[in-house]
Amino acid sequence: MNAQRVNKSRVDRKTGKRVPATLHARIEMFGLKQPDIAHTLLAVKWIGNEASHSQEMTVADVVLCARVLNAALIALYDRSDAELKQLVKLINRRKGLGRR
Repeated sequence: MNAQRVNKSRVDRKTGKRVPATLHARIEMFGLKQPDIAHTLLAVKWIGNEASHSQEMTVADVVLCARVLNAALIALYDRSDAELKQLVKLINRRKGLGRR
């Protein structure tokens, strides 16, 4: 959430003072900008929460969590589609590769 510049604190409704924001609250704040990715990150948070408060996780659970987290990271940081779109735009503007 830090890398996405999500506030680390929030205003407490009762006291009006700034207090540290929970991970859940920060993911919800992030969801205002990126709802699909926030939804995915919330699933990772729930898996981690369950693992820390109940029975141990299986290898399959860890793999599932890694897959879900990977999907969120790709959605956040993989710019290959955007780069490809820019390249296509440039090729079309040049009407080719422009190596004449």
